[in-house]
Amino acid sequence: AVHLPQRPETAIAHMACYRIGAIALPISKLFGPEALRYRLSNSGAPAIIVEPESLPKLEGLHDIETFKHVIIAGGKGDGLSFDELMAKGSPDLTVEKNNAEDPALLMYTSGTTGNPKGVLQAHRYVLGHNGIDYSYNFLRQGDLYYSPADWAWAGGLLDGLLAIWPYGIPVLAYKSKARFDPDVTYKLVEKYGATVGLYPPTALKLLREVSKPRDKYRNLRLRCVVSGAEPVSPELAKWVAEELKVEFNQGFGQTEANYFIGNCSALEKPKLEPLGKAYPGHVVTVVDPESGKVLKPGETGDIAIRRDSPVVMKEYWKNPEAMRDKFRGEWLLTGDTGHMDDE
Repeated sequence: AVHLPQRPETAIAHMACYRIGAIALPISKLFGPEALRYRLSNSGAPAIIVEPESLPKLEGLHDIETFKHVIIAGGKGDGLSFDELMAKGSPDLTVEKNNAEDPALLMYTSGTTGNPKGVLQAHRYVLGHNGIDYSYNFLRQGDLYYSPADWAWAGGLLDGLLAIWPYGIPVLAYKSKARFDPDVTYKLVEKYGATVGLYPPTALKLLREVSKPRDKYRNLRLRCVVSGAEPVSPELAKWVAEELKVEFNQGFGQTEANYFIGNCSALEKPKLEPLGKAYPGHVVTVVDPESGKVLKPGETGDIAIRRDSPVVMKEYWKNPEAMRDKFRGEWLLTGDTGHMDDE
């Protein structure tokens, strides 16, 4: 389990897990003891990496039978030291030869009812996020990525860290000390020269509170931003284009099947109302949620992605019933309703 904010140890821990054939379990720093208990118990995770200030959350959790080790990043406390373990690491480590279907990542997604479901993803999931390249109007040499999105959820970890690295683009990490602050974000992006990033609509609305940002922060290098997780209003998109003066695209997905619809304003003039098109390599349609029958353009149903897409989950962890409900034949149902137009 990786219970850390944006910091180098978070990224290192994920890469280490994947390379030795372990499964990484990200857990948001915002979660308290009960959320930790459920995830550690349900997953059977034997170890957790935390910052010193998170240690009090673990005090009542040592009765979990499978939970054995605490690793501390960025300080000292009652547990193993991340830095000392790194120093003892062997330069001759044999990397496990994983294949595309081996499990790599377990992320818990909160449903409307009942306990959160564990979504198990395979190694192919990490490389399946080719839509990232399109949504940033093609990543290029000299780009630097920054997003305030938490690295414990799919949007922050996959869209923001693991999917960016394969293109040779560095990622800026910042451990925020409080709620999202637009001026802190502008200063950070300006200081380090970030050019691309994922900003949910709530973050964009707060950035909009700063009047004439290009006049206040004259050295901004930001060229393209992506938004998702909820609809973006035409007014907000207009502000991004006219005041923030950057290219703008939207992306769509969920933990179970992430980042497979969106747009690329470098190729087509974006339309705000539609989510966009399926990124190359992902077959997407609208189906009847009961029968799984593919619907015609204009008919409303469940947005669905074919289960052979690399971003479709391997399974719900220890939950075959939920797994059966999620699929209709060859289609994974997103649970979001929509329709296709003639394009």
